[in-house]
Amino acid sequence: MSRISNEEFLTSVTSLLQQSGGNSSVYFTQKRLLPFDEVEGQLVSADSTYSVLLRATDGGSKKSKNRKLKFSTVIESDKLDSFWSEYANVLKNGMTGLKKKEKKKSKKTKKTGVSK
Repeated sequence: MSRISNEEFLTSVTSLLQQSGGNSSVYFTQKRLLPFDEVEGQLVSADSTYSVLLRATDGGSKKSKNRKLKFSTVIESDKLDSFWSEYANVLKNGMTGLKKKEKKKSKKTKKTGVSK
């Protein structure tokens, strides 16, 4: 899995959500990206701002004949706010196949007005 640019990630997530069409699963993960010193094998202590690693996959399994699609990108802390608003719009537009939660109707008694 190679890392792609932020713009490419958004376009690939859009196409991934369109391909699923609400019939298949799409998985998203995010985590804080910690710097790692390969020579020493220890985490490098840096300032309090960290980058964020985002991953998206279609959840293809070994049983299916199609290959599993994986995308990942790294968002720098200074670009996080602008990217997050674009990312939220992509997710909202792509998740049209979800059902809304059904609300239970409560019955009230005539005299007391208290629900059962």
